[in-house]
Amino acid sequence: MKSIVIGVSLVLVGLFVVLTALSVHARTIRMVKEQTALENTVESAVDDALSQNLFTQKSQEEFVAEFLENALVQLNPDATVTVDIAAADLDKGILSVKVTQQYESLGQKKRTLSYETTALLERDGEKEYFSIIFQDEDGTSYRKYKIAQGENIILPNEAPSHEGKKFCFWESEEGVKATSRTVANKDVTYIAKYQ
Repeated sequence: MKSIVIGVSLVLVGLFVVLTALSVHARTIRMVKEQTALENTVESAVDDALSQNLFTQKSQEEFVAEFLENALVQLNPDATVTVDIAAADLDKGILSVKVTQQYESLGQKKRTLSYETTALLERDGEKEYFSIIFQDEDGTSYRKYKIAQGENIILPNEAPSHEGKKFCFWESEEGVKATSRTVANKDVTYIAKYQ
C-alpha cells in the first residue's frame, strides 16, 4: 500500500514538472512570436512608407504622421504603444524609430516588447547597401537596419540587459567586435556579449 502511494505521488510530481516545463516553453514561444510580429509590423510600415514615396511627397511632419498611422493600424489594439522617432531627416534620408508595445498577458502580467530600426529613405542606385543586425544572445533581434557600403555602422543607443549579467560589447559571428568606427562592407549580424 505504501509503495502505491509513493508511486502515485511520484507520477503526480512528474506530471506537474512536465506541465510546468510545457507552460514555460509555450510562454517563451508566444513571446518570440509576439516580438517577431512587432518587428514585422514596424518593418512593414517602413517599407510602406518607402514604397509609397511618402518622403518625397510630404513634409517631414506629414511623413512621420503617415508612418505612425501605418504602424499603429497593424499593432495589437489592446496594447499601449509608444513610438519614439529617434531621427527623421528627409534631407539626409534617414528614419530611425523605436516602437514599444506594452500589454497584459493571459495571467494579467504586464509584458513589454520593443523594436528599433533605422531606414534609409533615399536609395542611390550606384551604392550597395548591407543589412546590419544586432541580436541578443538568445537570437532575439535587438535592432536592424540597412546602411550604405563604406559607412560607419550605428551602434544601438541602449545596451541590452539580462538579470545577473552585464553587457560588454557587440561581436560579429566571425568574432569581430563592433565599434562606432566599424565600416559596413557586407551583411553582418552582431551578437550581444555579456559578463
